[in-house]
Amino acid sequence: MFSNIGWSGVLLIAVAALFVFGPKKLPELGRSVGHFLREFRTALGDREAEASAPAKATASEEPTRDSSGAASEGTVPTPEATAERATRP
Repeated sequence: MFSNIGWSGVLLIAVAALFVFGPKKLPELGRSVGHFLREFRTALGDREAEASAPAKATASEEPTRDSSGAASEGTVPTPEATAERATRP
């Protein structure tokens, strides 16, 4: 959107902002815009991290199996496996 603005366009916007807001309000406006951009980037990064977290969590929650096909220790048994163990003599 702003890729076509050169230095002359930036200078024109700065002069217009100086006339509109005045020299006393301009530093405060710059700080508030900078604070907003920092918060926006932080929130965007948090959102991306939350979006990728479930994919990582599901991959690590899948039980690992050894060569015999049995689930490794530390995994939660399924209800079917628990029922089979309970009905064995």
